[in-house]
Amino acid sequence: MWRSSSPRGMSLNLALFSVMLAVMLWFQVSSVQGATKVREFTVPIDYKGVAEDLIALTVTDYVKVIAEGPTSLIDPLDLEDISAVVDLSSKKAGSYTALITLNKINDMVDLTLPKKTVTVDLQRRTERQMGVTVEVRGAAPNGLRYDGAAVEPSTVLVMGPERDVKAVSKVRVLLDLDTVRPGDRQMLDLEVLNMAGEPLPLAIAEPRKVNVIPKVEAAQTVNRLYLSPKFVGTLPQGFTLESYTVSPQWLDVMGDSATLAKHSTVFTSEVNVNGLKAEKSFEVGVSLPDGLKAVDDQGNPVSPRVTVLVKISRRP
Repeated sequence: MWRSSSPRGMSLNLALFSVMLAVMLWFQVSSVQGATKVREFTVPIDYKGVAEDLIALTVTDYVKVIAEGPTSLIDPLDLEDISAVVDLSSKKAGSYTALITLNKINDMVDLTLPKKTVTVDLQRRTERQMGVTVEVRGAAPNGLRYDGAAVEPSTVLVMGPERDVKAVSKVRVLLDLDTVRPGDRQMLDLEVLNMAGEPLPLAIAEPRKVNVIPKVEAAQTVNRLYLSPKFVGTLPQGFTLESYTVSPQWLDVMGDSATLAKHSTVFTSEVNVNGLKAEKSFEVGVSLPDGLKAVDDQGNPVSPRVTVLVKISRRP
């Protein structure tokens, strides 16, 4: 015959079950908390205490940090929780092997450094004024001629470590001629270069950009124009101009295409035949219209002289 348990026995069983459940939960939690994990971080180094007249040049700006501890504490870690510091307070110019120190997160997380030091070179901060060089690439558009450029400002201040500033050979801008137009101006980045034409990233130009105003004009062309004498004066009564020759007969003239298109002939300076009764040779210059100039075979400006031979005859 079945009999139910007493109230006292049921209470004892419930108490034992509760104790067993609590022990199981404790073991489970302890197991989770007791699990350890290792993570590796690449942390930026904070160089502190550098004097205002010095610059810290380093082999690296980052360091490897190993974090070890309970999984529950390691998993949430990120870079902002870890700091690596090199204290350079009171250090003068020179090279040092400096100790890297880490912050402490808590007693259960262990932060270690595989490499505990870093080499630091403290150099004096210096500056110098330098002119800006304009270098070009490409070619000006058809019909245009590039004739140099102005720079605003024409000089800049180069600042940085003494070693790099001394190595600066030039400060330049690169102007792409394909983009130039008359009346145009461009804001271009400055490059700080050494003697070999290599950039010096630690030497900074101030300002970083300058205005470049290219001088662009209509392209100059050369045409061969005939020479014609410009006679003045009056021959004596009964005499007439029989013939004349000009040597040379033509002249190479340079100018923009629009101006050249208006002329097929250029004139000599005045040839005065007033009172002339016989053959005579004159050596005179050339009178060129505005915007045109005489040039030689290489395109160099010249001041030509021409010979005009005049033959006079008596009328029958």
